[in-house]
Amino acid sequence: MNGSDFIFLKISQINQPQYSLSDQFTLWKRENELYQVFRILKKLGQILN
Repeated sequence: MNGSDFIFLKISQINQPQYSLSDQFTLWKRENELYQVFRILKKLGQILN
């Protein structure tokens, strides 16, 4: 997270550890991606609880 930009890291440990980066979400686009970021954070909160 860097102010108005968000990138998420996904880690998978099936067989061999692997990771991938999400698309970059930004608040500066015309279609404001803040709601997508909130949706991802809400899903992460549900998984961690």
